[in-house]
Amino acid sequence: MHHTVWGSLNCADAFSAVFARCCSHKYHQGVMEMRAKWALLLAWLLGLLMLLTGGCAAKQTAQAEELESRVKLLEQAMAHVGVCSPEDAVDVWVQGLMERSAAMQYAVMSPALKAQYAKALEKTAPNWVTGVSSPWVNGYSVFDVSEISPDMRLFSLSITTQTSAGAADSYLAVLALEPDGAFWRIGGICTDEELLIYTGFNE
Repeated sequence: MHHTVWGSLNCADAFSAVFARCCSHKYHQGVMEMRAKWALLLAWLLGLLMLLTGGCAAKQTAQAEELESRVKLLEQAMAHVGVCSPEDAVDVWVQGLMERSAAMQYAVMSPALKAQYAKALEKTAPNWVTGVSSPWVNGYSVFDVSEISPDMRLFSLSITTQTSAGAADSYLAVLALEPDGAFWRIGGICTDEELLIYTGFNE
């Protein structure tokens, strides 16, 4: 006669065993259901995270493309605006030094010089903020103007700097101005080495 494990139990013991077994089965089933629910929740969260991350990346790409488009449009617009005298071109350029603005300096350059300048700024001032906080450029004076040809004038400048303590060093800059339609633009720049950091050029 074969006996199961239940054969040695009385009714009370058997009931208790069956109850315990049922509870254990229900507990196991509950755990499995809970694990399944957590797995589904985790999968949903991961999916949401991937969606959001992908959305952010796409948004950043779109913003970068939009910014690049704006920059190109502004650069194209700059080709149609300018200053009408070489003196004004010099003044705008120095104002760019004083305000630490590569954009102002760029605005009065010839197309060829603009290309060189933009390339230099990628290394020296990617945010197009030139110069240093101290000493800063605070003024200039023109001490010589030479007409090399009808299409070129050389302006020799003395660029002054100062600190909170007072006047600092002054530097030499020579700008080659050339006509461009109705405008005058800077086609070449030569400066003391110490002034380069204020311009954004690296050599």
